[in-house]
Amino acid sequence: MVLGPQGPGRVGRRRLCIGTGRLRAARSAFAPLGPVGARVPRCPLGALGSLSVRWSTIERRRRESCSRSVGRVQTRRLLIRAIETADVEALAELDAFAEVRAAIDPFDEHIPADPGERREYERRLVGNPGFLAAVERASGRLLGWFQLEDVAGVPGEVELGYRMRPDAWGKGYATEGAQALLADALARPGVRRVYAHALLANPGSLRVMEKIGMTYARPWDYKGLPGAEYEALADEVAGGGQGAGP
Repeated sequence: MVLGPQGPGRVGRRRLCIGTGRLRAARSAFAPLGPVGARVPRCPLGALGSLSVRWSTIERRRRESCSRSVGRVQTRRLLIRAIETADVEALAELDAFAEVRAAIDPFDEHIPADPGERREYERRLVGNPGFLAAVERASGRLLGWFQLEDVAGVPGEVELGYRMRPDAWGKGYATEGAQALLADALARPGVRRVYAHALLANPGSLRVMEKIGMTYARPWDYKGLPGAEYEALADEVAGGGQGAGP
């Protein structure tokens, strides 16, 4: 996600059923308005479920991708749409928060400290189909962004993630948006698995994944920091049961 730092490599996975009620409700509540986002480089996700991107490869990966893009998804409180040039300042402000930087860039490797460099860093998200602005409908304020992108080299897999402003934490925005995007992804032909990552030090993100119907898949870590991978399988939405957590 996805929902925590994303580490290198892939290991064998086990298939788990997801809880049916949440996804059935999500599919009925949120109509897909556009296809799933395209893949950009795999790199660390922070403990918020937020992404630190290897920006030097984004354009190359985007050109290489033949994936689809989400149009607009509207939930009760959020408008989820493409990231625009006008969003750059708000994104730079988002990544200036000490809480965000500590959570999503624990080794100070990705987010520039200099405001000008940080704006350039954020500008790489503009028009990238795998990343979507999360806008509060009532105020028009950009609260953060969601990640919904195809996994390069793994047909049928989609990664889910998010990054939110600290003043939006604990209010259900991440759950609301992630639920809508998970339903959108699983409704797409050819999508068989959506997965997300979170650090164990971030129980809030683990709860988001559980609330939207994802189940624990396996241990995961980012540079030695322990975490967990959660998943939702399209061919098991009708199944019962819930995987045990980490």
